[in-house]
Amino acid sequence: TSIRLLATGDFIAHDSVNAAAKKADGSYDYLQLMSDFQPVFARSDIRFCNDPILNGGEALGVTGYPKFNSPTGFVTDMGKLGCNVVNTASNHSFDFNQAYIDASVDAWAGVPNMLAVAGQNKSQAEHDSVDVFDVKGVKFGFLAYTSYTNSAPQNAYGLNVFSQDFASKQIAAARA
Repeated sequence: TSIRLLATGDFIAHDSVNAAAKKADGSYDYLQLMSDFQPVFARSDIRFCNDPILNGGEALGVTGYPKFNSPTGFVTDMGKLGCNVVNTASNHSFDFNQAYIDASVDAWAGVPNMLAVAGQNKSQAEHDSVDVFDVKGVKFGFLAYTSYTNSAPQNAYGLNVFSQDFASKQIAAARA
């Protein structure tokens, strides 16, 4: 038995990407921009995607560089593409405030067939937890961190910021 892992780079909804995905009715279709990737994704069991931006939705205002907030459809379409293990910890995680992180976490929670999403958190309990999942009888622990932020974090739990102590604790929890 084999397990195939696919790992991508950043998925970023820049202004030009949002404009290309926006439909006449005001909704967004990002999947059309990623459809060429679907055959490759379909051949993989674990599909790691890096989502370094906030995805709080239209109600919070859609913005591109330098402070990102995408429609939640960006997350939905990453899920439809096949992303099933996602890092959300990045320097952009506190581009705005905790409400954007909460909305982003909620958007990812609504995507079916996810194995793990880690990095941004709604609570201290989420921050401290470790995502463990099983693929073909093999257990995996998924940990995600950023090393810096563009804006000072507003709290200690919204984002997994790397420290040797924090990583060591999470690695021990994953092994347990």
